[in-house]
Amino acid sequence: MHLIMLHHKEVIFCVDENNIPIVPQTKGYAHKQGIWHRTSQVWVFNRKQEILCHLRSALVHVAQNKWDPNFGGHAKAGDSAITTALAELKEESGIIVTEQSLVHIMENKYVPKKEYVSVFGLQWDGDWKDIKFQEEEVTEVKWIRLLDVEKCYLNLDPTWTQVGHELKVISHLRSIKTV
Repeated sequence: MHLIMLHHKEVIFCVDENNIPIVPQTKGYAHKQGIWHRTSQVWVFNRKQEILCHLRSALVHVAQNKWDPNFGGHAKAGDSAITTALAELKEESGIIVTEQSLVHIMENKYVPKKEYVSVFGLQWDGDWKDIKFQEEEVTEVKWIRLLDVEKCYLNLDPTWTQVGHELKVISHLRSIKTV
């Protein structure tokens, strides 16, 4: 529970409703007051048309014990979307890559949580057993077929996180030529 309290005190990149930077605030204050802010996500996929998914910990603030098809989080004050994506990917999975490894997929305005979400893709053909996940945030990691993840979102499966742009991202991932 101590980790959750620390995360609420992080100073995050706040913006107005048009995504123009404003004074940074703590994460807890921004959420409580409904202040717009920036987040980034990285969807990790492989040549086999699988997505590296993780089960969120019971200790995280939202979507506890739900499957998530991406690694991501809040932008710290002044950080770019790609810097945030790289930092969150490393923090949550232990995967370290360069900016050039990420493919920008989309920007999404997620109204319910007042987030501007930058979505990136990463082709990574490593073994999920090599993942060094942060146990306070992630309980389990595994490769799941793109088609199966898509079915979960088409069926609004309550055991998965729901942000609203997942099917658009899956469609985009399907169109990426893997190396």
